[in-house]
Amino acid sequence: MEKENKGEEFSDNDDYEEETPLEAKIWQSDTQIDTLQEIANFTVPDRPLIKMQFIKKRKDFGGAFKFSDQETSERAGEVKTQDKDPLAQQKNKVIDMGIQGCNPFIDSSTQTQWNRKINKGLQIEEGVEQYIHIDEEKINERLLNFLGSVYPLMEEALQSNETIDIYQDDFNVLPNADQNDNQQQEVTNTIKEIKSFSYLNCKGKKISCVQFQPTNQGIKSKYIVAESFIENLSFDDRVIYQLKSHKSLIVFWDFEDIHSIEPVLLLQSPLEILCFEFNVKDPNIIVGGAMNGQVFLWDLSGTALSVFASKKNQKTKQEKNEIQELPAKMMSALYDPSSYQAMSANEVLRKGVSSHKGPVLSLRWFPVGLEFDKKHFSHVIPTNGNENFQFATISADGQILFWDTRLFDKDSKKIQDISTVPWKANYGIQLYRPEGGGSMGGAQLSFRKNQKTPTLTGTSDEGELFLLDWGEKQGEEGQKNQLVSQIWQHQRSLRSTSGLDVSPFFEDVILTLHDFNFCVWKHNVILPLFESMVMKNAHITCGGFSPFRAGVIVVGKTDGNLDVWDLLDQSHKWTIQFQVAACSCTSLKFNDNQPHIVAVGDIDGTLHLLEFPQSLCKDQGNETKAMRIFWEREVKRVEYYSERFKIREEESKLKKDKEAQASQNGQDHKPQEEQQIDMFDKFENEYINFISQLLGLKKEEDQEKKKK
Repeated sequence: MEKENKGEEFSDNDDYEEETPLEAKIWQSDTQIDTLQEIANFTVPDRPLIKMQFIKKRKDFGGAFKFSDQETSERAGEVKTQDKDPLAQQKNKVIDMGIQGCNPFIDSSTQTQWNRKINKGLQIEEGVEQYIHIDEEKINERLLNFLGSVYPLMEEALQSNETIDIYQDDFNVLPNADQNDNQQQEVTNTIKEIKSFSYLNCKGKKISCVQFQPTNQGIKSKYIVAESFIENLSFDDRVIYQLKSHKSLIVFWDFEDIHSIEPVLLLQSPLEILCFEFNVKDPNIIVGGAMNGQVFLWDLSGTALSVFASKKNQKTKQEKNEIQELPAKMMSALYDPSSYQAMSANEVLRKGVSSHKGPVLSLRWFPVGLEFDKKHFSHVIPTNGNENFQFATISADGQILFWDTRLFDKDSKKIQDISTVPWKANYGIQLYRPEGGGSMGGAQLSFRKNQKTPTLTGTSDEGELFLLDWGEKQGEEGQKNQLVSQIWQHQRSLRSTSGLDVSPFFEDVILTLHDFNFCVWKHNVILPLFESMVMKNAHITCGGFSPFRAGVIVVGKTDGNLDVWDLLDQSHKWTIQFQVAACSCTSLKFNDNQPHIVAVGDIDGTLHLLEFPQSLCKDQGNETKAMRIFWEREVKRVEYYSERFKIREEESKLKKDKEAQASQNGQDHKPQEEQQIDMFDKFENEYINFISQLLGLKKEEDQEKKKK
């Protein structure tokens, strides 16, 4: 064994290889780069995880459910993302970059030629005239011809430059947009939205009223707009929470700065404000009507929007980004049912009314230069026109209240502590239909622009239009005082009007907005002069006459569209339709200082500022005269048709009388027994036909007759 082992040993001269572990080397190939690129294309880069949430209502838990066999292809589920959510916020990447542009600098030098001054002398012999001889033949004939042809054109151009403004915009001067080319006409007839405002704390609430702050000698507030909000509740929810008060705000916006996103002022209210208005002569005073019938007054003195606020104070508050909140200065006395005394049978007018019993639906300041007499209500007092202190309100309770912001007379020496004095309406009128028609509720009211008589126009809760004259004399004993002098009941329905407006160009032309159409009325004409077409798929919520064009009416609807009716263009349908929002429009207001600006509020709490084209803001050349002729022609048409209807009714009545008389004469020849038998046979045949139609027997008989 030892020899064998020794024999197996290797000597130094023998060749052998030592076994070592294999080591992996780097793979190298000519197509190495392409291969790695293909592998990299198969890898998916990391992305953030997608979060999904499945929600089920609590009421669906524990419910009975019946399982059944169903193929997977018959039912498929779909998970939709929330990208279409209008409230979804998308985060964009922000890149900070700095760019500076400057003109290139070039070093250059120049030198001007300079001649030194030299003293020279010139002497001319006295009495010797020197003539310069010009050779006419050497003058260029082409130059003379050119000057001769250009001279009249230059003279005409110089004269036209003296008489025509070369910097004037020609398209604004044109009386009719049809004279423009097609491209320019498309631009000028388009309504644009220039800005929209939405206050975060009032998001989802309904905008009940929109007003522009009027201008004054001490303030030029052309760019201030205010809006009020109410809770967006249905009728059923409103009934449940009718005894609960909701806090509300009146938000002020400054739309002069396009980049402003915060309001400039907030007016606080413990109740929802349905309507409010600025005092035309004192823009610091604002009066609003609440949901429970009370009236509030705010005074902007001391705020950034005050007439007497300095520019320095306004700038400092704007730089600090402070939103000032202002509470109400005065509040009317609350209506107390326990202390209420019912009116007598003939009592229409009452003094010292606390507030309305229902919501204040409309509020209007008295016309400038007119006031009611506190001692003799049937009289009106002309004023100097520099101040305005009185206004009127209407509610669904059928009362029209007349208010005065002066709690004390000028000659009163008492301490004017407003908090200790209850603010009540000076007078209140209960509405009754004329000629014993019973009481009626109120909806809207309006004054004429330059009226001098104690009258106002209003609508009832049933869509009626009436004219109230509180200067009427007291009726005889046992009769009510007929303050409602005229009433139009053609559009009477179960719902109140959504708007009322008096034409600023014609004092006797009135516009009423109903659910699916609007009507134009005129004093002393029973039927409406104009009725619009019935609007389908949406009803009217707001609108009015244009204060700048006599023939333009603008209405807003529940589908978010704004319809502009130009009666000089066409009267069977709207002329321009603009989509303001995807939800319902609730309020509309024209800016008296800027004709092309219109504010529209929607049901979601967003205020839209629209820019109207020049064709809807400027008079189209004697438009007032043309519209006066238009309304006169409509009056003649209404009178003609009313007379024709009377004639047709009389003719129809005579025809029926003749037929009845002829049938009676024909039946008189038969005895009474035969007449009864014929009547029974007729009834029996009708009954048999009804049974056969009900059981299908008549169809089978008709088919058998056809086969034969």
